[in-house]
Amino acid sequence: MARLSQEAPVPAVVVNANNISALFPIRSLGRKGVPVVCVFGQGGLERYAPVIRSSRFMSKMHTFDDSDYERNLVSCLRDIGKSHGRKSVLFPTSDEDMIIVSAHRDALREYYHLLMPSHELLSTLLNKNWFYSLAEARGIPIPRTFRIDSMADIEYIARKVAYPCIIKPAWRDEAWQTRFGNRKVIISNGAEELRANFRFLYDQFKELTVQEVVRGDESNIVCSFTFLDERSEPLGIFTSKKIRQFPPHFGNSSLVQRVSEPRVLELTTKICRQLGLVGYVSIEFKKDDRDGKFKVIEMTPCRFNRQTGLSDEAGLSIPYIWYRQVLNMSVESAPTTSECTWVSEVNEVRAFWEYWRNGEYTVSEWLRSYKNVTCCEVLAKDDPLPFIVLSLSAFLHWVRSTVLRQSPVPAFKAIKMAGHKGMAARKRAS
Repeated sequence: MARLSQEAPVPAVVVNANNISALFPIRSLGRKGVPVVCVFGQGGLERYAPVIRSSRFMSKMHTFDDSDYERNLVSCLRDIGKSHGRKSVLFPTSDEDMIIVSAHRDALREYYHLLMPSHELLSTLLNKNWFYSLAEARGIPIPRTFRIDSMADIEYIARKVAYPCIIKPAWRDEAWQTRFGNRKVIISNGAEELRANFRFLYDQFKELTVQEVVRGDESNIVCSFTFLDERSEPLGIFTSKKIRQFPPHFGNSSLVQRVSEPRVLELTTKICRQLGLVGYVSIEFKKDDRDGKFKVIEMTPCRFNRQTGLSDEAGLSIPYIWYRQVLNMSVESAPTTSECTWVSEVNEVRAFWEYWRNGEYTVSEWLRSYKNVTCCEVLAKDDPLPFIVLSLSAFLHWVRSTVLRQSPVPAFKAIKMAGHKGMAARKRAS
């Protein structure tokens, strides 16, 4: 431990920096003086990569040919590890990258400090059918759930399930995202609608789950974020509630507020110990208006959620706790008790029209909800270029599609164009 403190800081390697979620750990670690190395897939450089690359907290970047994603990613990580000459700390930012790292942990452990549950448990948590079966067997509170194994199952489920209900894939893979984009679930309000939705989905997605909707509005959704040591004891834990999300009601967070919820803290600790989890874990709960109980919607192990950035604002840097724990350095966490709210600029812009069209918010109500916003997903005073790049890309897209009335530049292409300007500005500044 003394030797580590005298040397240059151990690098942190962030995998899949094409993902906007990567911006949070990059900034969180960079602000602590940790050198952050980012890994980009070449095929995804037209996505959010230019935004991420413009951050002043990125120390170095590597790209790999993602046409053979798994093999080339592992090869790239091994090459990076060899070049560092000592073990680095690895931070995956997507489910795909996390499961690849897990599957190849034996080969990567020579180069990286890893703290994650068994590969079998990780795979179970990521597959909704497997996870809900595990939860039922362990007595973990979840909404009433039905697994679909054949066409015949839907008739039984249609008679037994309470409406409204949702259909979702066991694994939201590229095929689902290509077909439905940001939509996580398909809602059914009655038996006939459920049958029709199922017939439409079953030919494309064989592993499907039907689940009853937990009654209550979005403020009933409370998420916990924690990092666990090797004994499944939390080294820091934080809770927040959703105010809005995109798509509305069944989507990704767009406005999130810090909240103190002792029952969620207790449930999180109990579930993590029960399953023997280690490392980073997030659990999304929703309080059911019918019985007042919190029920688990989903679990996210070993990679950060976008809204985890709110924990930094409260003084609990979970990426830094992760970093220090795997390096066997002392871990200190002293979160403040002040109120704070996090906003995703991208998701809020997307969500506004749908909420307003459905009569759920007036413009004045929407604006008043920003009263306590203290941190944003992209905008940051100490790292302004990512927001400038993102804003410029949105402006270019609007000019092309509205003012010039030409075929719009795809959003990600516009981001790439803006990214080149942001990178040039960053080089001039340095």
